[in-house]
Amino acid sequence: MLRPKRTADRLCARRSCEHAACRACLPPLRLVWVRSQTIWSAAGSLAVAIGTSAFRRPDPGTLRLFTSSLVSRSLPHEMVEEVSLPRPIVLSLGSINADLQFDAQGSLGDGGTVRASGFAQRAGGKAANVAYFTHRLGVPTRLIGRVGDDQFAEIAVGPLKAAELDLGSVGVARDVPTGIAIVAVPKDGTKAILSASNANMSWNDAAVDHVVAAIRNSPDRSILVADFEIPLPVLNAAFATAQERGFRVLVDPTFADQIDRSQLCRFCAITPNQQEASDLLGLPIATNDDAARAALQLNALGVEIACVKLEDGGCFLALDHDAMQILAPSVDVVDKTGAGDAFIAAMAVALLDGKSAYDAACWGVAASAIAVRKKGAQESYPSMMIGSVERCNGRELV
Repeated sequence: MLRPKRTADRLCARRSCEHAACRACLPPLRLVWVRSQTIWSAAGSLAVAIGTSAFRRPDPGTLRLFTSSLVSRSLPHEMVEEVSLPRPIVLSLGSINADLQFDAQGSLGDGGTVRASGFAQRAGGKAANVAYFTHRLGVPTRLIGRVGDDQFAEIAVGPLKAAELDLGSVGVARDVPTGIAIVAVPKDGTKAILSASNANMSWNDAAVDHVVAAIRNSPDRSILVADFEIPLPVLNAAFATAQERGFRVLVDPTFADQIDRSQLCRFCAITPNQQEASDLLGLPIATNDDAARAALQLNALGVEIACVKLEDGGCFLALDHDAMQILAPSVDVVDKTGAGDAFIAAMAVALLDGKSAYDAACWGVAASAIAVRKKGAQESYPSMMIGSVERCNGRELV
């Protein structure tokens, strides 16, 4: 919020305004503008960065500062000073895993022994990937989840510690192993995952109370991103608390059979892939028309922003009972691990930044396209995204 300041000798932060201190030039607003430009360029200029015209860029008219309402109000043009309020954050609730990834040389569907040309141990888990993505883009982020008290816990959280991510809400389940995902990636990049939830499913009452407290004590206008790889009672407690605080909830329905369709109206956004949408709605989804109908049905069931992700990286977005297709750029797919996590994380950042649902879906598609061009999940973003933006903008990013 802004309040009048009596003294009139403060210089404009940009040194380019005729007024003593223009509201639009105060440093906090300028920093917000830079971050908005960074994320928008990642989506809107991605086609330029990778040489394709298939990506549908948002109308440039939609690019506005989320603080524009403050700047454009009919307030007296006099000295103002910024009153600091806690920044809203992204709360990422769900699975934290150690990923054991194999580069398969043959088809995974033929049975028998399949040779692997490479092996790596990586940090993973949907919530961990989302938190890593948003944190690296400069958005305050809190990861909420569980790890075991074994050697795999360090594999799961080591990169998050190195990135100085807030892990104060990551608990340790005693005498339970950390969640493990065995990821097999054939040459076409289409992954197959064998997952053991382990600590992700081990929550006592104290751990659930901690989740509730973490959400309840978060700043206003924060966003909760959740997956369904943890117990349903934990999720229900989190959703209820987020609803009390007025937080928007974005969900990635990994195990769609856990979702009660009558509860979909609690979610601001949902991002199933075609198989997950089929499981959730009980409908076969084999064509683009099927995917569009699924998005519309999710929207009709109360989800404000329904995105059904397509195999090629694009999505069908349903808003206000109208569906549209957002095309993905053509990229060389190396590994699809973490692409869906990048999608919902980018959406969360965009919505937190005050952008439209359409732009948020565009950023999700852009983030996914970048994530599939490199092996691993957390390793594939967001440094590649920032590099692409730098090349597009032709300037060093703040």
